[in-house]
Amino acid sequence: MGATEEPSRLVHQLVAAAASENPTADIALQLALLLDLRDLPLLEFVKVLGPTLTSDDVGLRVVAVRCLAETLARLLAPVISKQDVSVLVQFLTAKLEDEKLSAYTLNALASLVRVCTFVPYLSGNLDALLARLCSSYDPRKHLARVRYEAFVLLDAVMEKHNDALAALPALADAYITAFIHVASGEKDPRNLLLSFLLNRRINGTVAFDARSANAAHNYFLAKLFDL
Repeated sequence: MGATEEPSRLVHQLVAAAASENPTADIALQLALLLDLRDLPLLEFVKVLGPTLTSDDVGLRVVAVRCLAETLARLLAPVISKQDVSVLVQFLTAKLEDEKLSAYTLNALASLVRVCTFVPYLSGNLDALLARLCSSYDPRKHLARVRYEAFVLLDAVMEKHNDALAALPALADAYITAFIHVASGEKDPRNLLLSFLLNRRINGTVAFDARSANAAHNYFLAKLFDL
């Protein structure tokens, strides 16, 4: 079997397993290892997934994004270039408009922001992600388990890019706006716990201006207090 046939076979196996609700972890791990060893270029992986990622069948689209998310979560080496990161940010944030894909899209984005080549200010990566989270993801349309993935994404951003949020006021404002959007109206106990922890970390990271001097910060502080 040729070198290019093995990755393609594994990708098709992963898609088939996910579509059949069979275990996928072992296959995703094998693909992640091929990516780690650079035996499979990331763009080739996405290319093989392509027909399912853009299928008219929503079930196939869900399977494809799940496969991408599970593979990204298992990467160990910094195999995703900065350019690849920007391409994936654009691709995945656009998928937020497809409500059926939301859980796996949010999961994939959380894995992406954790890679060392995700630079928050490069190509407006983090700004674009946070803006699309506000405009294309509506928590009211999703079950608690999907909403949890949005909190996990915001937690990943805070964990990996805390310094950028502390140093760049505009980026911090965008993050807080996204957090308020995600957390408002939340009732699920598990989600509320993560919301509380993120709220506390925001207050420990962001240097808010005096409420009388900054209307936006006055609004943020009032909303954060209510959440």
